[in-house]
Amino acid sequence: MKYLFSVDHYPLVFMIQPNEKKPEEISGKLIAYLRDEFHDSTINFSSPLTQLKGGFETFMYYFTLNNVEEELSQRLVLRLFPENYGPENAVWEASIQNSLADEGYPVPRALLICSDNSKLGGAFFIMEFLPGEPMMTVSKNVSELLGKVHIALHRIDPKPAQEMEERDNLFRVGRYDASCRRDSYDFYNKIRY
Repeated sequence: MKYLFSVDHYPLVFMIQPNEKKPEEISGKLIAYLRDEFHDSTINFSSPLTQLKGGFETFMYYFTLNNVEEELSQRLVLRLFPENYGPENAVWEASIQNSLADEGYPVPRALLICSDNSKLGGAFFIMEFLPGEPMMTVSKNVSELLGKVHIALHRIDPKPAQEMEERDNLFRVGRYDASCRRDSYDFYNKIRY
């Protein structure tokens, strides 16, 4: 299945948030976090943290790393939530994305998540970069394209997400549940947390 949406080709119209983080403000902090997380002082950027245009509730950046395990040695995207969103939003969205990816839906898989606002000024996760074409240039009939994407989404079996909800208590709105703590949570055995 060809990816229908591409994070590097969002329309140029985007919302600037009042506390937007410039790449140079968080690059050093991100590398410090990754070096600490992986216990490897040689981790560094092989391409710089570069802001992506698009998105309305998070700050998005793409980058590549060197001296990392194979899973992280690809083009990656950092999705940084504003501090006032709280960590549960990052955990919830990453878990939904991974559930959808497990079902074959074309969304980026979250590879690493951090719920500690002090690291970058908000909770964040690092996910795969999905190549593709801008949605508005893929087809002249955007409504047909959106309809097909919605049909595919609604054909996905919700049972894995429901089981995850019951097992991990991830979907509690408005509170940060203890199941999200690093020491008690393995993130569906597929994500570093």
